[in-house]
Amino acid sequence: TPIHKESCMINFKEKGFAFERKIAREFGIWWADDPNSLYRNTGSGSRATKVRGVYAGDIVPANDTIKNWPFCIELKKSEQWSVENFINGNPGEPLLQYMIQALSAAETGSNERCMLICAKKYKKALCFLHVHAFRYFLDFEESSILGRLIWRKPINIETCWRAPIIDFYILYLEDFFKLDR
Repeated sequence: TPIHKESCMINFKEKGFAFERKIAREFGIWWADDPNSLYRNTGSGSRATKVRGVYAGDIVPANDTIKNWPFCIELKKSEQWSVENFINGNPGEPLLQYMIQALSAAETGSNERCMLICAKKYKKALCFLHVHAFRYFLDFEESSILGRLIWRKPINIETCWRAPIIDFYILYLEDFFKLDR
């Protein structure tokens, strides 16, 4: 039977939504010992919440158990991005675009510590933690850091005034959750 484009798109989106809900639960447990304290932002961009102010990113506070949620987290479940293409300086690399999107989102909300989480099928999720967010953690074990990505070529963006450089540490998401909050 022929595959309908619309049903594939719905399936694709549902898989992405499931990934976002799963990560929101994991962050809720890590931050507040409550899997329901954070949720997947159903809109695009920033969202005002009952808790405090406007939060940007794909995961936002759901209730008052979250105090001072500092992270602006962008989530991407895709096969399209590549660390290798980023290292090779490809300006069209989706990973670079994801990083710019994450930094831009962090500017708009009250949660300015920028983080990007990317996953591919059958691979461990990677956490790209911006250098300013990285400094928030004092207990980082250097052995958990997989690398650091810095974009040194000019890019045409007007945002990122709080974090003017594309500079991210990389670690597995499971290692991130071992850090003290």
